[in-house]
Amino acid sequence: MAIKVPPIGTVTTLWQTRAVAAVNEYKVNVGTAGQTWQTAVDNAEDEWSMGVNQAVSTHAYPRGTQGKAALYTDKAVNIGGVRYGPGIQAATNAYSTGMGKVLNVIANVTLPPRMAAGSNMARSAAVADALHQAKLAGQV
Repeated sequence: MAIKVPPIGTVTTLWQTRAVAAVNEYKVNVGTAGQTWQTAVDNAEDEWSMGVNQAVSTHAYPRGTQGKAALYTDKAVNIGGVRYGPGIQAATNAYSTGMGKVLNVIANVTLPPRMAAGSNMARSAAVADALHQAKLAGQV
């Protein structure tokens, strides 16, 4: 006997109506979930590694991304486009804090002398090395 299911239009409308109505509940629950999330991710490295290795062995990445260019573009334009401006506003303090750390590292780099055009890679390398060392030390 076949399983009776409601029409997809009914299911979609019900999901959308209830999801919109649950915005405040979402905010309350996600607002108190940080420590639970942190504990879980702190203890998940082995599972993460196994999952990544399994995904590699089954070629999950290419199977999950093939033929998705139109979906990617649609979501990026129609959802990302709406969220971009508010996201920038919401991230301003975090950007300022993080970029301030980066600029502080750069400001403390002593560059080697400028050479003839085309031979100044050591200057770029000095900045790159300082930023890399700061990242490894958890400073940026």
